[in-house]
Amino acid sequence: MNTSAGSSGRIAFDACEANAGCGLYVGTIEDGNFTRVATHGGISDHVWSPDGDRIAYITQDTRLRVVRLDGSPPTLVPTTEGTSTQPAWSPDGKKLALAVGGEKTTDIFLVDVAESKFTKLTYSDSTEYYGYRTPAWSPDGRSIAFGSTDGVHLVDADGGNARRLTTEAAAADGLSWSRDGKQIAFLSGTGITERKLGVINSDGSGRLAIAPDLSPALQKPAWSPDGSQLAFFADVDGDFEIFVVNGDGTGLRNLTNNNVNDYDLSWSPDGKRIVFVSAAGQSADVYVMNADGSEAKRVTGEALTNERAAAWAPASR
Repeated sequence: MNTSAGSSGRIAFDACEANAGCGLYVGTIEDGNFTRVATHGGISDHVWSPDGDRIAYITQDTRLRVVRLDGSPPTLVPTTEGTSTQPAWSPDGKKLALAVGGEKTTDIFLVDVAESKFTKLTYSDSTEYYGYRTPAWSPDGRSIAFGSTDGVHLVDADGGNARRLTTEAAAADGLSWSRDGKQIAFLSGTGITERKLGVINSDGSGRLAIAPDLSPALQKPAWSPDGSQLAFFADVDGDFEIFVVNGDGTGLRNLTNNNVNDYDLSWSPDGKRIVFVSAAGQSADVYVMNADGSEAKRVTGEALTNERAAAWAPASR
């Protein structure tokens, strides 16, 4: 089945089927038909290419693969030795930035997908635990932001002009650029239960704390397509809820506000809807709701289980 046809409701997610193992699925919310496009077990960090024709992902053996949505099989993209994680497409769809790590440190590499050539962009201290991570391309493709144990960094796409944007030595990850390239959202702190959400201008000025009174267990901030809001999920009274907040820190709203875990969110290209995963007990399903939290509905059926990491496809070109 060819799954590359454009659709405003096209999503990808990980899931499992009885007697068929687990894999990566693509389909449309409108008709609820989802096709498995990759089967490797333990798929993680999948990300759509800007044209919506390919998906890059990491397999259980920490190898980088790319699958075209024309029915052809996935291809292995050779990288340097180490554990590959967190791939991010360049805006032109020609390269992937990713974190590649060893036992104690992680650096940011670029991979030319067509030519399978890789370039090392950062050189972290071998004694620095975790090193550099969560690379994120600027919308114009000229720079790559990434997190480290000492804050938010920025480097030109050719590896030059590396600099740190934040001034305090606090770990940072979860980076997300605003559509206009003027701001970067990030998580700062140590450990999954101690991170706070912040926004900083891409020149290092104007740092702003977002929702400072909310639980510190915040994850995966994502700018709305128009750059006016940030969505994220956070632990509230023992379960994860999905929130949105204005880019200036005002107007915090809990969109899900229930007693189950809601997480792994992604904006629709027009910013009118949000797809996410909701789990009650041992069951997890993909849902979609309006951007104001209304009209939430389940979009995956009983045949699929353990859904996670729902991601909306880019707008068709």
